Amino acid sequence: MSDHVSGGPGMASGGLPLGGIRVLDFTQFVSGPHCSLWLASLGAEVLKIESPNRPDYFRVSLLKRDVVPTRNNSPVFVTTNLMKRSCCIDISDPEGQDLCHQLVGVSDVVVANFRPGVLEQFNLGYSALSAINPAVIMAAITGYGYTGEFAAFQALGPTIHAFTALSSSTGYPGGPPEPIFGTYSDVLTGQAASLAILAALIERQTTGQGCFIDAAMSETVISVAPEAALRASLLGEGTAPRGNEEEGYAPHGCYRCEGEDRWVAIATFEETDWAALTAVLELDACQADERFSSRDSRWANREELDRIIADATRSRNAFRLAHLLQDAGVAATPVRTAADLQEDDQLLSEGFMETVVHSELGAAMLPKLPWRLSTVDNVSRPIGAAPDFGEGTRELLQGILGLEDSTWEDLRSRGVVG
Repeated sequence: MSDHVSGGPGMASGGLPLGGIRVLDFTQFVSGPHCSLWLASLGAEVLKIESPNRPDYFRVSLLKRDVVPTRNNSPVFVTTNLMKRSCCIDISDPEGQDLCHQLVGVSDVVVANFRPGVLEQFNLGYSALSAINPAVIMAAITGYGYTGEFAAFQALGPTIHAFTALSSSTGYPGGPPEPIFGTYSDVLTGQAASLAILAALIERQTTGQGCFIDAAMSETVISVAPEAALRASLLGEGTAPRGNEEEGYAPHGCYRCEGEDRWVAIATFEETDWAALTAVLELDACQADERFSSRDSRWANREELDRIIADATRSRNAFRLAHLLQDAGVAATPVRTAADLQEDDQLLSEGFMETVVHSELGAAMLPKLPWRLSTVDNVSRPIGAAPDFGEGTRELLQGILGLEDSTWEDLRSRGVVG
């Protein structure tokens, strides 16, 4: 075990659980970066390793119009790589590989999300790294796992959603499969991998040994939505698309309110919910209507019921109506926009949303990671800007590895570092 490796999470670095843990981040797109984002939020030092000639692809993926793209102004990259340091090393060069090996020797965790075999081509597979540092924990995030017939398949969010049967159960009744938000599976897998890393760090406190974590996006998605697999096993059928419906319960959906594109989401389950809803919406006639006298009858007549509810909400303010329903014991909320979140008093007062100043994008209000540590005094959830491309390379390599100025200049002149 190296001098740096702590053997497990501590409470250094401002009291954060992963203070003193160093993470080498060989990731791109969303799944891997989201994993290391969680680790950074918990206090780990995250070094994002990028090639001087091949940065993270999402560095040049823009969401803003009329902006000249640079390697630093992609909102997708900026929001997924908060609190990290950028270190540019060409991993295709043997000298670059040697620098990475030296960093592994003084690190705790390696995260990567290349297809199986790619890291091995650059002498950065787990067998090579664990030989250098037996205590290192490596999390490899892939689409379909490191073994099996699909291991070499490329994976992006929409293809994972289709592969896992998620798309076949998403959409409206009678309609085609519908894709969902593209990075849903990436974010889930990043969180799952970070949880596995935390468990491995705890285990290392006892054994002193690292391990290899095989985190498959496909398995993650299936594991958090097991209903379809259960239905297929027990009933011989999958989960059909059902739009906003919750099978067996009505009303359950989103209903238009006053104003442009304003809606309220309402969910009822018990008879008390139904009674409270009709009282707030002044639908006394529905209480006496045989079509809506029980949960089963409301489900059977849900289309007509949805029309009645929508007529009653159309002239209401979504925010006021949601509060009235909540006060009456009905689960309801306005369907909020991203702009609404920026002005939410609770999110702002709790410190969840905070202004971050980026070198090129300027100041923006961004969310922190959703955790609190109530047992530790004066521990606030950190947030900080994403790194500019290569901004920390020299400082990190000289500070961690002790590179001489002449060595640094030679490596930079030959493109090994950037």
